[in-house]
Amino acid sequence: MSTKNRRTTVILRALCCCLALASFACASRPRASPTPARAEGTLAGYHYLTFVTGGARSTDALPLIVGLHYSSATPETIRADFDQIDIPARIVLPRGKYPRRSGYSWFPSSYGELAADKQAKLTFEVKDEVLAFVEAAAHHDPTTGKPVLVGTSYGGDLSYLIAIHHPDRVAAVFPIAARFPAEWLPATSTCRPSCPLVYAMHGEKDAVVPIDGARRAAQQLTELGHRVELHEYAGIAHDFSAQMKSDFTAQLRAVLSAAR
Repeated sequence: MSTKNRRTTVILRALCCCLALASFACASRPRASPTPARAEGTLAGYHYLTFVTGGARSTDALPLIVGLHYSSATPETIRADFDQIDIPARIVLPRGKYPRRSGYSWFPSSYGELAADKQAKLTFEVKDEVLAFVEAAAHHDPTTGKPVLVGTSYGGDLSYLIAIHHPDRVAAVFPIAARFPAEWLPATSTCRPSCPLVYAMHGEKDAVVPIDGARRAAQQLTELGHRVELHEYAGIAHDFSAQMKSDFTAQLRAVLSAAR
């Protein structure tokens, strides 16, 4: 065998030994169980999607953020709304019970045709169901502090209602492009001076839920003693815009920091 061939053989044998040792070392080292990126389940009659943020583990005790989708959406549709959250938290996204053309809704298809009093009655019934889900979610996994709700359109309506009529159950809510008609107003505030923050966001160009109603509701609720902030977005229609998402994330961080 030539000198060149002997040298090649020695190098190959050494390389094989190194690979064998590396394989043994990897095999002898215990592997960490990966944390699921997301999970699904059913609680209080609602199917939901859940995941954690900020490098947290699913078994950690975490703040709970519940996201309520708009009509014809799904939890998967709004998953990206929480991509900017870089602090440890548990996100839970329930799904409405009523099928729509491209997703689900919190209300039946006849909801918009109901008289104001009947619509209000049904809205309050669904609000109670969603609140039961929120409380079940808070007990299902280790949770710190009171839940935070964020909802768009019909989902925003429900988050608004829960904060105003059950102020002791939430730390804050973020209604986006949401309604709060006069039929939903409480007689008095039962939470001042420690009412939860209602951080409402609304596009000035919203033709589906005109901003005038949001302005009126914010004023009426503030007069009753609730902590309502209405943030208006020029040029935005019935949407949860990129700027809204950024503002939501920043304010959420402030709310959770204050609760520690």
